[in-house]
Formats: sequence, C-alpha cells, structure tokens
Amino acid sequence: MHPFIGWALSAAALMLTSVPAAAAPGDIERSVHRVARSGGEPAAVVTYAFDANRMRVQVLLATSLLDRAQQRRGSGVSVQAAAELPAVRKLMRHEMLLVNGGFSTSTTDRPAGLLISDGNAVTVPNYAMRRADPDNACPALRSERLRLSALLCVRADHSLSVGPMDDDAISRCEQAIQTGPVLLDKSGQPEVCASNGERAYLRTALCQRDARVHVVIATDPMTLHDLARWLAAPPAEGGLGCSAAINMSGDTSTGALYSAGAGSKPRIDGPGGFAQASFLLVTPRTAPGGRGE
Repeated sequence: MHPFIGWALSAAALMLTSVPAAAAPGDIERSVHRVARSGGEPAAVVTYAFDANRMRVQVLLATSLLDRAQQRRGSGVSVQAAAELPAVRKLMRHEMLLVNGGFSTSTTDRPAGLLISDGNAVTVPNYAMRRADPDNACPALRSERLRLSALLCVRADHSLSVGPMDDDAISRCEQAIQTGPVLLDKSGQPEVCASNGERAYLRTALCQRDARVHVVIATDPMTLHDLARWLAAPPAEGGLGCSAAINMSGDTSTGALYSAGAGSKPRIDGPGGFAQASFLLVTPRTAPGGRGE
C-alpha cells in the first residue's frame, strides 16, 4: 500500500469519532470533541474558535497581572490562580479567553523564548538547537532545528499568524510567543511523526485557516501526531481543517479560562494548575484589554 493511502485511511478512522458540541454564545465559540487516539479510547478536546478580524489577541507576561505585593521572584501564575486575580476579574466583565502561553525556564516567571507584549520585547529569541538525527524515520528529525521552532505573531493591524520561527517576521510583531514545535507544515500536513516514540500529554495548541483561529485544549493525553492529524483533517471528516498549527506549553499547564461577560459563571478547561510565565488573552476589540484597565 502506498504510504499516503495508508495515512489517509488511518486518518479517516481517526476523524469519525469527533463529535462537536453546541458552541457557546458570543464572539468566542466553545465546542467539545471526541477525537480518536492511536491505540486508545477517544480523547476529549475542547476548542475555542474566533475570527481574528473581530477580536483582540494579546500576549501577557503572567506577572503583569499581579500587583507588587503579589509578585514573588521566580514564580509565575497558573490559569487557576489567574481566575482569582482582581485584574482578571475586571476582564471578566466582558467576554474573554485567557489561555496558557509558551514554555518557561527553570523559574516559572521567565519565558523560555521570545515574548513580545504590546510592542515591548520582554525576552529575546531562544536559538538553542536540537541535534540532527540523520537515520531517524521521521523526516522532521533528520536535520538540525530549533528547540522552540514555532512563533505566534500578531501584527499592528491585528492580523495573526502561527508557523515556523521567522526572524524577519519578528520585527513586525506587536505580540509574539516563541514556542514549539510546529504541528503542520506549509502544505497543511502534519509536521510531527508517529515514529519518534513521543509520549501522550495534555496539550494546548493554536491553529488557523485564514482569519479563523482555534485555541485547542486536549483534556485527555494525546500525542502531537494524533493531535496534528485531527487539526489538519477537513471538517467533513470531523477535523478542524487548519492550514497552520503550533504547540504551546502543555501537561499540567494546559488550561483555558473563559467568561461570557458580566453575570456569567467563568469556566476553566484543563487542569491549569502549574504556574507559567505567559498567557494569551482574547477579547472583543471594543472591550478593555491587557490588565483590564
């Protein structure tokens, strides 16, 4: 059997178990899916979808949500803890989504790679490399590559892109997080492979097709390969039909805090219990942003 035909058949089997739930009202649409995993029961995956032409997307240093009395050197903020902060409670007066950001260093208040917030470069790019493995069955691992190979970039005109780390693009980013790996290649096919022995974890990912953006929270452990296949699959096969996707920090960091606005009960998807250095904030452009000011 030709390898592509085998991939297509196995992908079809994976997508058939995806069952989206009803979306929440407002500009941010929440759905729940059941996505098949290789050799396991289907995984629960929550998505929050929005139109980047209508929403404001900001990158926040987690400690910027704290006042001076709350800040502790070397300690970031978890999604669970953020839900109790006065600055975030102000944001909840309007529809909002707060999502765990990129990876942290050994101190959870310090991003592991580039972070740009409202035009200010908080940290510089991380150019640490992974060594090439020429004999690896996965093509993506045969050449040397950045450890944090992906970039979320929001430009001054609010246009958003996710994809490979790009030094030329950085100068045009008003908001940016360096993370990784890239999940879908330039042709919209999975960049990660099933053959590298990766373990399954809770996951946070971002994917897009044109201006349609999905924040993806896998609340059951998944491999990056299984997740990438589902992100790439067309909606007719139960997937999201994304053309670009990147992985964010995951495992116990994975979490999304959503509020539909004043008078609504906020909800958290994922554990969101591990402190981290950055958040992604999504709000309507007419609502206050940043620290809720």
